[in-house]
Amino acid sequence: HPMKLDTNETFWTICTLKNPIQWDKQRKVQFVCLLNIRKGYTGDLNQVYQQLIDIIEDKTAVQKLIECNLPEELIQLMCEY
Repeated sequence: HPMKLDTNETFWTICTLKNPIQWDKQRKVQFVCLLNIRKGYTGDLNQVYQQLIDIIEDKTAVQKLIECNLPEELIQLMCEY
């Protein structure tokens, strides 16, 4: 998530990569997900984080997300969780 809340709505920014990139010394990644939280938000984000955890713990789901070719496919798949 960003260091400063400076958006008018809460949303996910998702990037899937055809080829992995080096994230740190030990890991390469193909799925990057950033949570953008709207300015002034004081609600509970546990459900949002739990949805992300459910997805990233399911290797099959992550692979399906990486294989999506259109944003609509990715959104549909994310909504299934």
